[in-house]
Amino acid sequence: MKTPREILLKHHQTAEGRLDQIRQGVVAGIRRQETSANARSAARELPLLAAAALKLWRELVLPSRGIWAGLAAVWLVILGYNLNSPEVSVAMARGTTAPAQELRTVLKQYNQRMAEFALLPVGEGAAPSKQNPQPRSHLSESSRNT
Repeated sequence: MKTPREILLKHHQTAEGRLDQIRQGVVAGIRRQETSANARSAARELPLLAAAALKLWRELVLPSRGIWAGLAAVWLVILGYNLNSPEVSVAMARGTTAPAQELRTVLKQYNQRMAEFALLPVGEGAAPSKQNPQPRSHLSESSRNT
């Protein structure tokens, strides 16, 4: 006759494979938690600026690497085009800027045109003059005295 222990062991032998899989899953989960805790503690040891830079890198750059690579390629194309454009080459070859006298005349013409559009008087002496150069407090006292 079989003992109760033998009966129970035979009954549970079929579940032994599934129990081993469950144990392996639990142990793997515990190991993952330990490694993530170690990573978190390592992140705590970093200075605040470095930890912020690392978090920024993980959340902004890594998930969208393709987009960042595309933007970098576009900027390289723009930079290459600007360096090879003829306007830049001519200006760099001349190495000169417009003389100050030319700039003054251009600014004077600009100011005259803006005054014409705004219907303002043109010229240096066209600024409105003050009728009473005294402060208001002096004006009120002089009017009281008279």
